[in-house]
Amino acid sequence: MGFLKRIKDIVSGKIAKSNKLIGNHGVRICDKVNDVHSLLNGLVVGTAICSIDLLEAILFEVQDFKYKDGNIEANPFKSNIGRLNEKNSYEMFKLVAGNYLAQLLGGGYFDNVQDFVDIQQVKREFLDIYEYSDEDIKIFDELIDLGKEKDSQLSIFYRLFCYIFERAYNIKPPETPFHIMNFAMLFIHSFNEAFLPGLLDVLKQSQER
Repeated sequence: MGFLKRIKDIVSGKIAKSNKLIGNHGVRICDKVNDVHSLLNGLVVGTAICSIDLLEAILFEVQDFKYKDGNIEANPFKSNIGRLNEKNSYEMFKLVAGNYLAQLLGGGYFDNVQDFVDIQQVKREFLDIYEYSDEDIKIFDELIDLGKEKDSQLSIFYRLFCYIFERAYNIKPPETPFHIMNFAMLFIHSFNEAFLPGLLDVLKQSQER
């Protein structure tokens, strides 16, 4: 998925029309970006696009899971969708979007460019664009710290899962082992197969300008 190609979908409104609950948040955030050819703006657009795709998948496409013993584990994102509105669905959107950047920072992806780019300034501007509150920033920093720990992947996504249900759905996080694992796998796949390649493409084109 190329970010620059997908921006056309955002401008045309195709993404928002496909899902107003999530897509409109991405459109609003991307409207704040004037020039995608920079690290900050590439991060903003990339996280918005990937968050739309990921959330549309878990809200509308992931099915309930049936165990061999016949028990069914409902998709909690989908089964509780009636609790979401424009305001609290944005809580979910910005948590997921921020975790893409948290994965970069916690995973040391920027370690080799610290002398050339003010990563802390990029981080501050990113969180400002996404309208992070002080409480949001605490969660963001917690996810970064977890990302620095060895073998902490599941812990990161369990915490993110819990925060989504507490802050967006306003309910106690459901005990759904399969869907927690599936959420983690979908995010990791999105990060590795869509977000990173898209961000590298943006930065490469920026250097060629």
